[in-house]
Amino acid sequence: MSFKNAIIASIVGTSVLAVASQAQAFPTSLTTDPVFQATPSFAAPGYFSSNSSVGGWTGTGSSGIDFFKGASGAPSGSGQFWDNGNTGSVVTGQTAVGFIQNGGTLISNQFTLAANTTYSIDFLANARVGNGAKPYAPANVTVGIFGETLTGNSFTVTSVDPYGASDVSFSFEAVTFTTTSAVNNSYLTLTNANTGSDTTALIDDVFVLAQGTVVATPEPGSVALLSVGLLGLLFVARRRSGV
Repeated sequence: MSFKNAIIASIVGTSVLAVASQAQAFPTSLTTDPVFQATPSFAAPGYFSSNSSVGGWTGTGSSGIDFFKGASGAPSGSGQFWDNGNTGSVVTGQTAVGFIQNGGTLISNQFTLAANTTYSIDFLANARVGNGAKPYAPANVTVGIFGETLTGNSFTVTSVDPYGASDVSFSFEAVTFTTTSAVNNSYLTLTNANTGSDTTALIDDVFVLAQGTVVATPEPGSVALLSVGLLGLLFVARRRSGV
């Protein structure tokens, strides 16, 4: 292969890699549907008790999957709990979140944990504004992994102004743990431990990741700079060959 053809092949390869990387919108999680997008419209109001498990998610008590479609903060469709804020999700145009009320629990699909491995549990959290006076009673989210003991796994989640007011995104929460032995048939649980009042935790982007896993999305400027450099090499090659 000539030097010129090698440069052309490099440019094409770089473009293909860039497209492939862009398609990898988020890292591979042990939760099969971390953003609740495999879920069709649940029968209102979206409780698992009256709907089937979808995307690997199920739940106990007053938990389910909720939808938000209103532009001014008013929910529509089957949703009635997600009434505030953008999630900040890695998925553009997302229309669903998990919700947990009054002691209910969201339960993920089963997965296997490797021995002597550090994992992170990352998720976005918010709380329903509700129909009462603000601030609405906060939700208290407790994170669990079957077969493991977690520390620092409880978060108080307070409500924010409705979407369109201050446009407050969901807060990022994270728990890390290290396994000592392999755990088969493990699963993640997210529980709203506040059983008083009508509290509703809103959950999104629930990832269980081996530590070190990163989002494989290149910076657009880096891809453009590399392409310009390769085009420069092609120009030099053409000058030398007299083409």
